[in-house]
Amino acid sequence: MNVIYDSPRVAISHRSGQTGRAVISFAGIGLGLGGLPQEEFARTLSDNQHDHFFVIDKLRSWYNSTASEIIDELSPRIEEFDSVYTLGNSMGGFGAIYFGRQLPKCSAAIAFGAQYSVNPEIVPNERRWKEWRDRIMEWKIPHALSGRDTPLRAHLFYGQPSRDSIHADLYLGDRPPGM
Repeated sequence: MNVIYDSPRVAISHRSGQTGRAVISFAGIGLGLGGLPQEEFARTLSDNQHDHFFVIDKLRSWYNSTASEIIDELSPRIEEFDSVYTLGNSMGGFGAIYFGRQLPKCSAAIAFGAQYSVNPEIVPNERRWKEWRDRIMEWKIPHALSGRDTPLRAHLFYGQPSRDSIHADLYLGDRPPGM
């Protein structure tokens, strides 16, 4: 695994593959992992022959503070691939959906327990992650379907019953064609 970009806000690492396909994994907030976001799905993807990119939003800003930096770094790196897929859990699932629509050649996203938004104006009853939400000064990405309206096959998974039901319902209500 090679670190290809590291700033105070974002870390991106890469593992080379052989298939002409790339998987971009977006890290969750990391509260259950000793308090630090980590490269998500690294063990699961280790036997896969695709190229892998791992993205960590160090600020835990739901990409509001880091999106342009991530797009600027990843876009030229993934142009060479035949196809690109995104993957994430929780905040990382939010990233998988959002960046799946922003990055070139991305055709599918897989998201587990993805938040639709953590913006208090959109989800006023969401009480989780208050410490991190309060740090977001500008909501550049009010929800995961913001930005470019690029077709994307999105596969969202939620447990039942789920504290994320509000987010699942919002995705269903705001679903663009092909999702």
